[in-house]
Amino acid sequence: MEWISDTFLKGLGFCKSMAATRYVSPRLVIPDKSSTDQRLYIRWQAFDVLQQKVRVFKCYQINDYRKHSEFDAICKELCRQIEHLLASGCVYDPTRAEIQQVLEPEVAEKRKEEEQTLFSALSAILVTKSIFKTSTYKSYKDAVRKLKGYLTSQNRDKMLVKDFKLIDCQNFSMFILKFQGLSNRTHNNCINALKSIWNAMMDLEMVEINPWNKLSKPSSGKGRNVAFNEVQQRELIDYMKSKESNMLRLSLFMYYTGCRTTELAHLQIKDIYSDGPDKIHISRLWAKNSMMRQVVVHPALAELIEQWGWLNCPKEYYIFSIMQKPGPVMVSPEQFGKNFRRKVLAPLKYPKQYTLYSWRHTFAVMGYRAGMTVAELGMQLGHQDPGSTNAYLKSLGLFSNDAVKEKLPSLQI
Repeated sequence: MEWISDTFLKGLGFCKSMAATRYVSPRLVIPDKSSTDQRLYIRWQAFDVLQQKVRVFKCYQINDYRKHSEFDAICKELCRQIEHLLASGCVYDPTRAEIQQVLEPEVAEKRKEEEQTLFSALSAILVTKSIFKTSTYKSYKDAVRKLKGYLTSQNRDKMLVKDFKLIDCQNFSMFILKFQGLSNRTHNNCINALKSIWNAMMDLEMVEINPWNKLSKPSSGKGRNVAFNEVQQRELIDYMKSKESNMLRLSLFMYYTGCRTTELAHLQIKDIYSDGPDKIHISRLWAKNSMMRQVVVHPALAELIEQWGWLNCPKEYYIFSIMQKPGPVMVSPEQFGKNFRRKVLAPLKYPKQYTLYSWRHTFAVMGYRAGMTVAELGMQLGHQDPGSTNAYLKSLGLFSNDAVKEKLPSLQI
């Protein structure tokens, strides 16, 4: 039994082969490279007499054993066990506990006890989330870290999964909002990540209900970020020219391209002009919405790229490595924002709603006022549809309906 690709699997006529056996043997499947979900799985089909239809089953629990030295042998043994039950007439949909009993009978009971501890369960689920793209996995990891930190501060690090209730969700929500000072948007992102983790626990039969589903979340609002006005732009550029030239490079690049910090962190020298003489390639792997795009290079930015000598660097260098210069080491996107706050915004005493991301918003404001259409702005910003761009511009206060003042008739009083 060998692994087959997801593409090959979709081309097979499974139902035609079920006439004699009333089931299709389990197969080990590798997902397409283009798929965002890179989990391996075992797939089989069986005719359900009660429901009078063919059912398709997929077993993803094998991903828990991907680092095992005998991973292939473990998967093939599970396939053998499943086929044995199918051949006997069972429509088999194994639970997590049953799979553990097949694969590791000697440790199944021990692992079951360990997973009853919330900390152990969170760590186990986090491992399964590591197959997602970096930014998605990081959101799960940060949410788990916050929750573990809160429970530790309450001396509840030994609590069981079953003991975590809605009241604990509410207390944690209040803690990160009131005491850690998270914005509503960041808070909601954290809660959504934890909700997804509890859903995974439900799929694995570790819990029966998801308490996060009943938690009320505050409105995300506009978020903290705002654009820099022209006076602030001049002040910031003059300050960075005299004291923080590295931050100036980062700021100018974000302004002219409208890129997000995660995209900036992953950009390499080879991405410059790879899709044309005036374009920068943004990979779908690092884009927020998993959408590849080509960022247009403004003539002023093209001159700066030539002046900075980036094209003379090795192709594999990251554009903004250590000290925001080209280098072989990738820097965390969060570090960009922290450095900009510490080195530029804090000395100039800018309020906290101003961030490095404000340069991206400045691009949107300046471009819109200069006559760029919503579609043109959306393409550069990496929005999937005009509605996203309209909401973005509205949050920046750019949509003022002057027609109300000019055209609405006055009432006679």
